[in-house]
Amino acid sequence: MDKPTCTIDGCERTAYCKGWCKNHYERWQYNGTPHRECRECGAEVPIKSPGGTTYCSERCRKGNVPEARLVLNRRGTYVRRCTTCGDPLASNRGKYCAESCWPTCSAPGCERKYVGRYCDGHAQRVRKYGTPVIPCIECGMNIGLDRFPKATCSDACDPRCVEPGCEREPWLTDRCATHEAREKRRQLLAEYRNRATGRACPVCEKPLDGGPLQRYCSVSCTKFANRHPDIQSALWKECVGCGEHFSLLEVLEEKRPRRRADVADCHSCSKRNFHIYRIHKDDVLDSRGTDCGLCGDSIDLDLAWPHPQSLSIDHIIPWSVGGSHDLANLQPAHLICNAKKQDRVGFKIA
Repeated sequence: MDKPTCTIDGCERTAYCKGWCKNHYERWQYNGTPHRECRECGAEVPIKSPGGTTYCSERCRKGNVPEARLVLNRRGTYVRRCTTCGDPLASNRGKYCAESCWPTCSAPGCERKYVGRYCDGHAQRVRKYGTPVIPCIECGMNIGLDRFPKATCSDACDPRCVEPGCEREPWLTDRCATHEAREKRRQLLAEYRNRATGRACPVCEKPLDGGPLQRYCSVSCTKFANRHPDIQSALWKECVGCGEHFSLLEVLEEKRPRRRADVADCHSCSKRNFHIYRIHKDDVLDSRGTDCGLCGDSIDLDLAWPHPQSLSIDHIIPWSVGGSHDLANLQPAHLICNAKKQDRVGFKIA
């Protein structure tokens, strides 16, 4: 079975797509139509026409080309001449027979060969800036294509680092990369020092002597802040003894600069309670005996504080929840048992 041929009149090539051969199909891709009219007579330009891609024949091409650019060869056909040297063109197309016949670029000082008005580099400048000449920012002379993308015409016009004695080129700013890094480091150090000075601990209001990342002055303040998000309201408590509000930061003695976070009485009531315990110590032992009221074991009175098994006075109803200092509310207990009980009511150690 014979293969289908191109549907264009006069074309005997094999059909490639859409009923056209490959050449007519490519014409349609680039121009939107597989047909091409002769510029001289308007007839269809066949594929591989002797008049090139513009004319349908040698006669139409000769009628559009000046006589000075035509020469008759041995076959009796007209061949184009080179515009520069006048030699016949090997491909019978274009204006110049060799690269040496190409004209030079029209930009001042450029010796590059190019068929058009400018070489590739200066043509890009014209498309981008509207002119092939870009003046140097220092001396005003034209910047060569080998200096792109610099804004100076030579190394002598290149800007230098503003630091004294530095001959390097600036990087991003008016300083070189090394001095720019030093300046940023200097600024960060100054900002670090400014943020580190003049700050106080939000818990005890003592000045902080660390860096800007330090938030609290000690471990105890850190733990207190973690337990109590609202620091200012947690620093003030109501005394269970006198009913007055006291601050946990009041000084008791030189060895204890601040109160514990779980205290329930103020400084005055705490001192008074200490003397009450000493006064009632013998009375409690006479009325309750020497057995621990929490675990039931005997208490060795020869052990001194802070031994875990030493004697301590325990409130049956804790003082922090409204218990009194009456003798009926007191009982002897081991120091460790009293610490385990804390402020719980009815606590016993089996």
